Amino acid sequence: MSVPSPLYVLDCEDVAWFRDDPGLPSAARGAAATLARRIGLDGYRSSEVALAVTEAATNLQRHASDGALLLRVLRTPERAGVEFVTVDTGPGMADVEAALSDGTSTAGTLGIGLGAVARLADAFDIHSIPGRGTVMAAQFWARGQGAAPTGGTPDGPALSVASGLTRPISGESTCGDAWAVRVDPGPDRDARSGPDARSGGYGEGEGPGAHGAYGGSGGSAAHGAYGGVGGSGAYNAYSGSGAHGGSGAHGAYGETGGSGAYGRSGSGAHGAYGETGGSGAYNTYGRSGGSGAHGAYGTTGAAPSPEPAILVMLCDGLGHGPLAALAGEAAVKAFRQSAARHPEGLLRDIHTALRGTRGGAVAVARIEPSAQRLLYCGIGNVSGVLLGPDSRNGLLSAPGIVGQQMRSLRTFELPLKPGGALVMHSDGLTERWKADDLPGLLRHSPAVMAGQLLREAGVRRDDAGIVVVKGAW
Repeated sequence: MSVPSPLYVLDCEDVAWFRDDPGLPSAARGAAATLARRIGLDGYRSSEVALAVTEAATNLQRHASDGALLLRVLRTPERAGVEFVTVDTGPGMADVEAALSDGTSTAGTLGIGLGAVARLADAFDIHSIPGRGTVMAAQFWARGQGAAPTGGTPDGPALSVASGLTRPISGESTCGDAWAVRVDPGPDRDARSGPDARSGGYGEGEGPGAHGAYGGSGGSAAHGAYGGVGGSGAYNAYSGSGAHGGSGAHGAYGETGGSGAYGRSGSGAHGAYGETGGSGAYNTYGRSGGSGAHGAYGTTGAAPSPEPAILVMLCDGLGHGPLAALAGEAAVKAFRQSAARHPEGLLRDIHTALRGTRGGAVAVARIEPSAQRLLYCGIGNVSGVLLGPDSRNGLLSAPGIVGQQMRSLRTFELPLKPGGALVMHSDGLTERWKADDLPGLLRHSPAVMAGQLLREAGVRRDDAGIVVVKGAW
């Protein structure tokens, strides 16, 4: 059975950040053309990618007070594309529509204008706030001369419901923050079904000519463009009935082997932190903890829904530099290979994988559109926020270090509100950002939302990582 089309994620290979300096346009243009050809785009399409990147880079150079451009590969199981994201703290645009109209071009550029960049792209989004800055994202996939946009699928554009960014601390070339997203198709479905089943990144790399721009490890676990890591990242089919205790097991969430395992509850018992698996039981947050209960904010013992869901992971490796990056890479690999379907099971697998590394702060979320709920479990200083059109719910993490000290796990459950988004970020972004200060934020793509929050709240004294999921419910 195929994964429903709304649950669509793209595999992401972070390649290079380019800082704003005099060589930015030429460096970014050369890297974009090389990358486009390397993933199989023809000469004509590669030249269009280079032209669009040049316009965006020159715009940064001339108008941004602090700008950067990210260049990376996007993949589906069948195709590959190029994406760039620009982030700046310049003056912003008072009239984005006018800036995108024909005949409007940045002074000194090749003259094609942002409107032409949007037409060349298969997916394009821009969010600008006067006096604060602008974030722009554009994707380029294979298509013939004069053909309409194709997006990442043969049938036309298909926008990923998730995207993220990571950026190393100033002076480092690798990033210890990492993120990954994949589709859980359900216990009786092959994880490889559907448009794609995984996405993620763990540190941007320094592509040819990147001028040392925030550089990094070369990309996520598969394909390894520009010599990036080509390690494991294969899809794992879920085991279905019998996995982790099997159908009917009395352990927490149906994943453990016996009643009350891990200090959680079997039927009717009272588990650690008041978490329960029994109908009508009462948890420490004063809300019903029965199977499937939707408390406004409480721990839950409910089993994962059998319907397709989105799984999200963010890891902040302790410290920074190569050793922190190794922890992030191990977390991504464990997340992708784990057969667990519940955030707690995934965190336990990641905990095992991070032993022998520095460890890190890790949070895992499960988004179930059919059940209209979010399950969230975190350890350490990772921030989670569930945004709604008129609400903001912070998500709690327990103390500890994944890979070293992880005593107890608590999974929180919140209802999903239409038009909302899940934001998860490391402490490389402050928690003081407010969606109200960024008008229209929820109307934009996950990539642009991530860029805008990184611009607004990112700090230079630490690695920064953020992942956003929206449009799946």
